[in-house]
Amino acid sequence: MRIFFVLIIYIFSLQSLAKSDDISEFEIEGFSLGVSLLEYFSKDKIDNNTDNDSYAYTDQKYVQVNIYDGNFGDYEVMQFTVKRNDKKYILHSIAGGIFYSDFNKCLKKQKKISNDVLQLFKNAEKLLNDKGIMPGDDTGKSYAISDVYFINGGSMSVRCFNWSNKMEKEKNYTDNLRVGIRTDEFNNWGLKFQ
Repeated sequence: MRIFFVLIIYIFSLQSLAKSDDISEFEIEGFSLGVSLLEYFSKDKIDNNTDNDSYAYTDQKYVQVNIYDGNFGDYEVMQFTVKRNDKKYILHSIAGGIFYSDFNKCLKKQKKISNDVLQLFKNAEKLLNDKGIMPGDDTGKSYAISDVYFINGGSMSVRCFNWSNKMEKEKNYTDNLRVGIRTDEFNNWGLKFQ
């Protein structure tokens, strides 16, 4: 049985979450890794919201599907990652996002969520307050501050993205907080392009 794992609860109500040993037991807003995105959305909706330029700095094995329809509780957007040519649209990464015009407010919310998540993942391997340059920005000025928790089968992260002026103007990117879960397979693939 899957444990209902809505991370946004930590942001707004600080309710306790059940402990788990495996990433596959977690959900974000009712979405689970390893499940077909077709269980949640129509093929047309998925195809119409696929960002074919996502992961342009990689071999593009994966692609993002970004849904902004506002039906996700407290998240403004849900971001899903599937293999580019997978007709079943199996989920390898799920993230909920909240946009910020003030990066410091994002960091404040991230710290609050991470403090709560630390209680849930006391024994997990952790990478806290890690600053990483975003590979999609050739100026090197876009970065993310991340808290990542590695558990069996994948990882859970709380990240604040600070996009450069160039990325904000050219790609219409906005600073944001992302709470996400990823499979080991997706994490290992991404490491090849850092």
